[in-house]
Amino acid sequence: MRSRFGDRKLLSRDECYYLNFEPLGLPKEKVLECLDLIEFEFEVPIGLLRPTDKLSVLFTQVPTRNPLKELFYRMREEDSQSELNYQLSKRLRQFGTFDLWENIETIEDFVRAWCGEKPRPSMPTSS
Repeated sequence: MRSRFGDRKLLSRDECYYLNFEPLGLPKEKVLECLDLIEFEFEVPIGLLRPTDKLSVLFTQVPTRNPLKELFYRMREEDSQSELNYQLSKRLRQFGTFDLWENIETIEDFVRAWCGEKPRPSMPTSS
């Protein structure tokens, strides 16, 4: 999983929060709780994650030439993705924001939704 983030600097938990999520006005305890879940489910250190990272980076299959390993990795990734969806769904219902979040594409979107934030209004496109 780490190879998906290239040679990105591994930040400490606090650095990750203060550099990437504090400027968004998100509470430290909730942010780290959310990132801990991602770290646990996908075995990716919190310090590698950035707000602009696409969630699809976490959900992409691990390439392997062994069909049994491929099946194992696929099942594990699907379980992890399902657990993230389940935990986020519970929180969205708790905050009353379930119907507001139509599309969660990035780590920032996921963390903001986890913290009870509403989606940012999309910018109109000019014709």
